[in-house]
Amino acid sequence: MTCSSYRNNRARATDITVCSRSRPRIFWPNLLRCSLLRITIMAAFCTYLMACSAAIDPASLNSPQTVVSQTQNPLVAEYFVSSPLAGQVRVVFGLDTSYERQTAWYDLSPGTNGISILVAGMKPSTSYHMRAELRSDENSWFDTDHVFLTGPLPSTEFPSLVVTRPAASQNANENAGVELINLTEPIANLMEAVVTDRDGNPIWFYDVGADQANIPYAVKFLPNGNVLVIIQSGATGATSLREIDLAGRIIRQLDASTLQ
Repeated sequence: MTCSSYRNNRARATDITVCSRSRPRIFWPNLLRCSLLRITIMAAFCTYLMACSAAIDPASLNSPQTVVSQTQNPLVAEYFVSSPLAGQVRVVFGLDTSYERQTAWYDLSPGTNGISILVAGMKPSTSYHMRAELRSDENSWFDTDHVFLTGPLPSTEFPSLVVTRPAASQNANENAGVELINLTEPIANLMEAVVTDRDGNPIWFYDVGADQANIPYAVKFLPNGNVLVIIQSGATGATSLREIDLAGRIIRQLDASTLQ
């Protein structure tokens, strides 16, 4: 602000002071620097938000989560499914995405604990397509396609099978299903508990101790998906009752003396 004074001599001597505002001095370089800094900060923040949006898919927070992994049995896959919603889940699988085979339906509780479904019935050293199907309150969800490669058979000898079929007939179709081969020979290094397809290809097996000449006297598939096996020791003749899952993991085991 600037002020100037003058004397009024016409009426009476009066000192008059007149003040006027002057324009403020603006430091343009500093203002420009602050503006550029503000723009840079805003641009960085927007970039951060875009990166977070790309990294986190909002739909995935409410979608089921799945993992497919190998098991100790090279012909069996383990398919883990968890969902924020309760429902029922199964796995469909096959040589292509037509998924000609499927597991049973299993109840799925909500939460991250989920459920692991064992997928069996596949030939060795073969690629299979599989995906989970979830139904909940009349809504359905389908997982993306997973490709699972089965492993080779172990070095233990498998039964040699030859499949013959009668002449084709228009009135007689071959029954679908699998074949359970349950040998009871006291022969070392022979796989005696085997499931094959209709062409005689092994699609599941359980080693009861072939290197010890153990014998699977009975093999029974249970409604819960596990397998009950009565095993006789080739060395001592002792008998035990063993429940396993399809991967061959022991659920429980009792010897004959405990059962008596």
